[in-house]
Amino acid sequence: GQLVPTQNIPTLGDTIEFVTDYGGDVNQVIELAQTVGGFNTSGVGAVSTTLDEARGFLYVTSKLTDYVYVIDIRDDSTASFSDSNYMDIEALVLVTSISGSIGFRDVIVDPHQDRLFLSGRMPDAVVVLDISTLEDNDVKETYTDLQIDALPTKGSLEDLGEGSVAQVGLAGMAIQSEHNVLLVTHYNENALYAFDLDIGVNGTEVGYVSDIGENPHLVRISPDGKHAFVANYIGEIEENTTSSTLAIVDIDPNSESYLEVLTWLVNR
Repeated sequence: GQLVPTQNIPTLGDTIEFVTDYGGDVNQVIELAQTVGGFNTSGVGAVSTTLDEARGFLYVTSKLTDYVYVIDIRDDSTASFSDSNYMDIEALVLVTSISGSIGFRDVIVDPHQDRLFLSGRMPDAVVVLDISTLEDNDVKETYTDLQIDALPTKGSLEDLGEGSVAQVGLAGMAIQSEHNVLLVTHYNENALYAFDLDIGVNGTEVGYVSDIGENPHLVRISPDGKHAFVANYIGEIEENTTSSTLAIVDIDPNSESYLEVLTWLVNR
């Protein structure tokens, strides 16, 4: 006799489901240029990331686009649930209605509340997102209503100090968790902003450190929480030669020199 395979012919009401895995069994690349909830992302200009360990997310911002990628980096699969977005885009947060910002240089998670802070530009403002409704599921979704506030800054249109071709506003951020103070550098203003997140609804500016150095970019907190280290991208300029600097700022509210530059470390 002859064996003849039975043909599976679709009938009315049948559905076909499939799952696509990037790069085989082990994902080595997370594609940012995708279609999420009918919205096409570009993947262009990705500039910063921050880890949300509690939620198992990685947030990625772009300096050229007004959205935040939410990457699922924790496999929450169970016997009855397959976490198909693991190591892939979980959600896309669109920011359009409050600040009018074009791109975000940095992103940071509030350690005390369900808030995400973005350093935006045009106009320069710290955009505040409520991330309490971000859901870790198996569906790629877009969120359009998470922005709840924007903390304004001076937003200087000119590059103070030495001129450069870069037009960068707010840049790096860090949070002094003990006193819940958000520090934000302003690249063109050569300044550092301090926002007390416990004052007002979502934070209030309580300090402004000017002349901190040429084009401050990153800011990091010392392990004891008493000092901030600000990396000045260009630094001192002498006879067309630049020397990048690290400004050490006192961020101990009990100190007489609170929010003052204590010294600069110079790269010669």
